[in-house]
Formats: sequence, structure tokens, C-alpha cells
Amino acid sequence: MDRDHTSGPSGPAVDPIASVASVAMPSVDLLNELEASLRLVSETVAVNGNISVGIALVDVLDARLARLPNPGMWAELRKALAADRQTLAQLQSVDIVALARQLDVIVADIDQLPLISAPRPLMERSQPKASPPTGALPAWQEILNGLQSRLADVIRIRRVENPEAVFLTPEQGALVAERLRLRLLSARFALISRQDKLLESDIAQSLKILEQAFDTEHERVRMHRETLRNVVKTAGKLKPTMPMSALTALGALRSRASNGVGAP
Repeated sequence: MDRDHTSGPSGPAVDPIASVASVAMPSVDLLNELEASLRLVSETVAVNGNISVGIALVDVLDARLARLPNPGMWAELRKALAADRQTLAQLQSVDIVALARQLDVIVADIDQLPLISAPRPLMERSQPKASPPTGALPAWQEILNGLQSRLADVIRIRRVENPEAVFLTPEQGALVAERLRLRLLSARFALISRQDKLLESDIAQSLKILEQAFDTEHERVRMHRETLRNVVKTAGKLKPTMPMSALTALGALRSRASNGVGAP
């Protein structure tokens, strides 16, 4: 009598096709966990704008896939995941370097920006207008013009948002400049890591310090304020969207698993 080729020497018969399929097809729970991980990456990038954390999550997910049995089953998913990671890396570098350099310029220039409490150098004061020849005006007009010219050298009228800033001591002024520096460095970090909310907050605080403590009539102060507004505006246009290659590949894998088909 012929021996059944599916029977073991001391155990029940095992169907080899069913055995292979059970190893090849991932469980529903595992697929759900992978999809939840991909959704987390998508939310981190698209909602929070944090590309660097999104890339880190992709790396963790890929490392997990590499440890799973049956590598052929996960090959397409890992390939799609690698493509999504490359796309995120490209999004991370788009115009960010140029914007970060603009912030670096402001940071390097902070110590040269005049505070409201600092006297304006004589070279920056308005030059007196040419006076008409002596005798062309009445005597009282000449006296009045002379007084106005002298007063212009010692009196300067300007609008001050924060009156207390006028009375800052040099030590307090140095602390204000350091606060501005730290805010801008934090904004730079937020820009590179694509933390949009933190970037907007740091830029808003930096603008507030410039407006309240620094001479807003100074050319470089005006220029830096405009630069900060443009940085926020430009960064807002770079709102990233999570690439969907990995989610599409996972959907195909789930479909094959539900149909009882193993790795392609």
C-alpha cells in the first residue's frame, strides 16, 4: 500500500500549499498596524509640517519591515517607502537653505542694529537745508531759522511703541539683543525642521522685539523686519504633503492577503 506523501512519519497530514500560504500572507492585525504607522507619518508631515520627524518615522517603519520574515512579501512596500522618503527629503531642502541664510544674516547683524535708547550718530542726522542769502529774509525769520537748525541737532521727535525702551541701560540693551538672537536661532531650527507653528511664533516675537526696542527708522532694521515677514510668507507656501506610494503599496498587499495570494 502506497504511503500518503502528505503524512509525516508520526503526525497528521499537512497540506504543503496551505503551509506556504499561511507563512506568506501577513495577518490582518499586522497590516492594520502598518497602516496606522503610515497614517501617523502622513499626519506628522501634512498637518504638523514636521518633515524631519516624518523621515525618522519612515526609517523606523522600514527597519521593522526589514526584521519581518518572508522578505519577498514586503519588497514592494519597502520600495514604495523608500520612494516616499526620498520625496520627503527633497521637500525638506526646497528653498529652506536660502531662507535659513536670510535668518543667519539678521543674527550676524544684531549687534550692529541701533536700539531706541542709543543716540543717533551725527552722520545720520538730517543735513540742514541751504539758507537763503543774508538780507533776503526779515531779521526775525533769520533768527527763527537759526533756532530751528540748532534744535534739529539736539532734538529728535519719533514715535516709540514701548516708551520704557528709551531708558534701557547698555546692559539691558545687551540682554534685549540676546533675546532677539535666541528667538531667531529658534526660528531657524523651526524652519529647518519644518515646525511651522513654532516658526510663526518665533518670527512674531522677533518682530515684536525689533519694533519695541530697536530704532525702526534705521534702514537695516526696516530691511530685517521685511525679511522676517517674507520668511514666514515663503515658508507657508512650502506646506508639504505626504506622498502616498507606501499607502498604495500597502493597499495592494492587503488585497492580495484577502484573496489568499502570497508575495508576487
